[in-house]
Amino acid sequence: MNLHGPLVHVPSKKVLVNTLVVGAQNCEMHWQSDGNYLAVLLDQSSERHPSAYINIAIFELKKPHIPVEFFEFERESKIVAFAWEPKGHRFGVIQGLTPYSGELTFYDVDLLQVLATKKTMAMNIQWNPTGRFVATRCPPFSKKKMD
Repeated sequence: MNLHGPLVHVPSKKVLVNTLVVGAQNCEMHWQSDGNYLAVLLDQSSERHPSAYINIAIFELKKPHIPVEFFEFERESKIVAFAWEPKGHRFGVIQGLTPYSGELTFYDVDLLQVLATKKTMAMNIQWNPTGRFVATRCPPFSKKKMD
């Protein structure tokens, strides 16, 4: 399936960016709290190509011509959670092959680089309102799962 995604200015209805993604099966959007960035998580796998990849497209709305940066992930590594730093230019992603065995990675959009990576069993990520701290949540373990 192809996804066609125009970004439209309201109320003028002017199309700011017009994006076509070929082969996308799913799309999830996350706005940064100040509205400076829009992250679009694109799942580009299919029955014919199950080992395709996942992209995160970052639209930088405050820059002229709204540049788009892509971060690519291997399909085997499912994105479990995504969260923007409030009022900032960093985001965190939890990705993993199976539940309880993932990586928490922080990215800087301005520098286009990885800031830190840590093994985690977390399934959720939340920034505090100041952007100074990050909290993660791990599901409770049952005795059966631990054996």
